[in-house]
Amino acid sequence: MNHLKISPPLREAIIHQYEVTFKDGKKANPEKNSVIFETTLGSSSIVAIRSPEGKNNYAIFLYEFNNKWIINGFQRLQGGKDFSDKEGLDLPMGKFNALNLKIPEKNIKLWTFADEKVIVTITVYNRVPFVESSNSEKISLSNGNEAYITTDRLKNKYLYYFDTGKTIVVSGNVSEQKIINLANSLPTVDSTFFP
Repeated sequence: MNHLKISPPLREAIIHQYEVTFKDGKKANPEKNSVIFETTLGSSSIVAIRSPEGKNNYAIFLYEFNNKWIINGFQRLQGGKDFSDKEGLDLPMGKFNALNLKIPEKNIKLWTFADEKVIVTITVYNRVPFVESSNSEKISLSNGNEAYITTDRLKNKYLYYFDTGKTIVVSGNVSEQKIINLANSLPTVDSTFFP
């Protein structure tokens, strides 16, 4: 796995790059402790924050490194309990809100699920090469794919694996076992039922 040495971390950059303007004209940036997770694999990164828009509001950013970190995609989601049909996914919450994002020119897809406390993402990239790092643990998923579990800078676990020419990344602010359970519930990436 190719981990880029980023100075400062993306969580430092995001508090300056993301600004919310309220109806009354006031502006707010997230605080450093607003960053929930920062998952980096090779030259791609997924950053989730609690947005200054209000309670249970999240913002999720897809970054790509090409001489500098640039934002490829962005979602805003209010965590909630609008949905309960998990459609076969072993999500770590009973009721949730969900969004998906497709970036066709980059062949990236992102699904986000959140309630008031928990947020998880499933991201699909074109297959990227990586070298297994010493802090990664290799496991076998129930679908037969080998997966790697590692830890981000904020001590959150995330998992990634190859499937049919794609790299799938499962991340969030949940336990390692819940990340594994979610990955095990995913159909093959070329299925019409993915995720």
